[in-house]
Amino acid sequence: MLLIFKFAVNIFRRFSMMLRGQPQFDAMRTLTTIIWRTALIVPAILALQMSYAHEPTSIKVSLTSDDIVGYWIHLPRDHSSEQVWPVILFLHGGDAVAEDLDYVRTLGPARYLENTNQQDSLLGKLIGDSFVIISPHLSNENGQRNRQWHDYADVIDSIVETVICRYGGDRRRFYITGLSRGGHGTWRLPSVTKHPIAAIVPVCGRSNDAGCLASTTHLPIWNTCNKGDALITVEFQEQAVATIEAAGGDEFLRLADVSPVDTTYLEHRHIFTSFDRQGHDAWTATYGSRHIYEWMLKFSNIDGKILHHD
Repeated sequence: MLLIFKFAVNIFRRFSMMLRGQPQFDAMRTLTTIIWRTALIVPAILALQMSYAHEPTSIKVSLTSDDIVGYWIHLPRDHSSEQVWPVILFLHGGDAVAEDLDYVRTLGPARYLENTNQQDSLLGKLIGDSFVIISPHLSNENGQRNRQWHDYADVIDSIVETVICRYGGDRRRFYITGLSRGGHGTWRLPSVTKHPIAAIVPVCGRSNDAGCLASTTHLPIWNTCNKGDALITVEFQEQAVATIEAAGGDEFLRLADVSPVDTTYLEHRHIFTSFDRQGHDAWTATYGSRHIYEWMLKFSNIDGKILHHD
């Protein structure tokens, strides 16, 4: 609105200057020209203002205790507390432990909201229109570099509860995902968190606790990794999948990618993707696929019962 006000003031000044020394006919013709130009330009300015108003909003929250020193909240475009929004809890990996809170802002799904080149892509719009994203930062400020996410379940529960209450999070559609150490946390948190979970997406995370794996059998799971990962090997992932299936979980649909050619993957509660590539980075491909988020939104948790939505 400030742009419109300044534009109107400028038009008024120009018109006043033109009136000085001009015949009445010329002045009226000038006024008509200005009015038509204003009619063309003002809608464009309004559209520009509205586009700024509908960008996703990022909120930084600092904490004063524990090794979780703060978190980022990413709110959807058109966010309103009058409706409820699906919530994604993203857990970063070990490399981010030595960084500051600002570094976490652009990791995981939020990367496609913070990158202006991605905001208007189909993926950016899907994420930015659909989810409240919570990105906490696990720091080593207290010298606890090897602590894991599940060691701070109480703090995480408090953060999630605060965001859900304050920003209209949907308790029925609460999803957890994380990479590397955060992938490990994604496997472990379901056994210790008090919040009902609708689905999890662990990415290249170690998962060798049979008890914790057994506690996830009822959850929708999309597990991803690289076949050539020397840090968290594909054998670890295969063992986790086998443990869940042996404990009574649904059989995993095995895929070589996260961009299926048809929509039948949406019908499966358990999916395992092992990319045919080297290295530890399975997260770029995972979080860069809209299919992951569309799959999440198919599930909700109502009173402990997982529902699949067509």
